[in-house]
Amino acid sequence: MASTKAPGPGEKHHSIDTQLHQLVPGKVSEDDKLIEYDALLIDRFLNILQDLHGPSLREFVQECYEVSADYEGKGDTMKLGELSAKLMGLALVDAILVASSILHMLNLANLIEEVQITHRRRNSKLKKGGFADEGSATTESDIEETLKRLVSEVGKSLEEVFEALKNQIDPHLCLCLFYIF
Repeated sequence: MASTKAPGPGEKHHSIDTQLHQLVPGKVSEDDKLIEYDALLIDRFLNILQDLHGPSLREFVQECYEVSADYEGKGDTMKLGELSAKLMGLALVDAILVASSILHMLNLANLIEEVQITHRRRNSKLKKGGFADEGSATTESDIEETLKRLVSEVGKSLEEVFEALKNQIDPHLCLCLFYIF
């Protein structure tokens, strides 16, 4: 893969966040924080990817992610062709790294969404129709708060949470999440 200049602070990161926020109305109109934390995790994942494999792979994966978000948001088949051309031009080793990276990014997004859905279901069962319901309303989808809630409220041990995350995402990213926690 050709070496390219690493993005400066805020150059590419902003565009991923913008892409995700454009998808919000059709996907998750209730909770913008879900998109914000999804973007944060993807950004951190891309930083780890850059540390492990260099800025050119990070930029390539980010570009693929953005083109696919454009395709999903607008349904423009030209974007699908653009993505296909990018991926077909890769060497086998690079294709495996890119596919693995995209899979990890999707797993992160799915993990956040599943936690949020579970939290919403639990809160909807607790509602009684009064003003007291505001205290149990879903107001966060912060990964740190989610991890704390899994340990303190759900009763999972740190080891159980770590193992569950480790089975779904890259071990380096899992360690990063627990460092944050």
